[in-house]
Amino acid sequence: MQVTVFHPGTQHSWQTALALQQLGRLESYRTSIFYQPEKMPYRLERFMPKPLARRAAAEFRRFSHPGLDPALVKTVGLAEWAERIAARAGLRGLAQRIDRIGNRQFVRHLASTIQSDKPFALWGFNGSSLSSFELARAQGRTCILDRTNGDFRIYNAMMDDIAERYGDWFLPIERKVSEADIVTDEREYRLADAILVGSPFAAETIRQAVPDPAVTDKLRVLNYCYDEALFAEMPQPRPRPAA
Repeated sequence: MQVTVFHPGTQHSWQTALALQQLGRLESYRTSIFYQPEKMPYRLERFMPKPLARRAAAEFRRFSHPGLDPALVKTVGLAEWAERIAARAGLRGLAQRIDRIGNRQFVRHLASTIQSDKPFALWGFNGSSLSSFELARAQGRTCILDRTNGDFRIYNAMMDDIAERYGDWFLPIERKVSEADIVTDEREYRLADAILVGSPFAAETIRQAVPDPAVTDKLRVLNYCYDEALFAEMPQPRPRPAA
């Protein structure tokens, strides 16, 4: 079956799309930012003063993925750029609000594709798949959830312990993932036909947080890859005893 990979941001979605393209299974890759020099806003670098153009080009090329077939890439909206600008300016609250607006816009864009007659599965990422998965399941589509971290209930429990000992080092917004986000996570678990995680540890946190076979039986470990040219000679990490 063909697969549509979607993410309003990035994470490792483009690598997933490229791998599926190489397997001949990529129906499309849906995202917000994809560097195409002939299109706006990327064409602006041609008209900027040279120092600014160099900075813009360096930022744009962070989203350049030459291996991907541009014909399979569909982009929507500029909210992701606005979010990144706000985050770089230190306006984290504004960046979060823009992120929510951009995600809603992205979901509306994806809805017409999900409701089409084309046969394909959806491959989405945690925190940005709920609405699309709800619609996809109503259309009888297969949903694959790429969970890029462990369960946040386990994270919160671990951070509570650390914050109790080293609380002065934490900003208030860094202490906990919200209950609303955790509820969204579990709804994504239950809508997905398969839940992919990058390590056995991440899978175990989900088993601990949601000991329900309706969720845990869907777990699949797909180990994240790495650049062997840079990291092959690195020593294996070793656990350090708690102080």
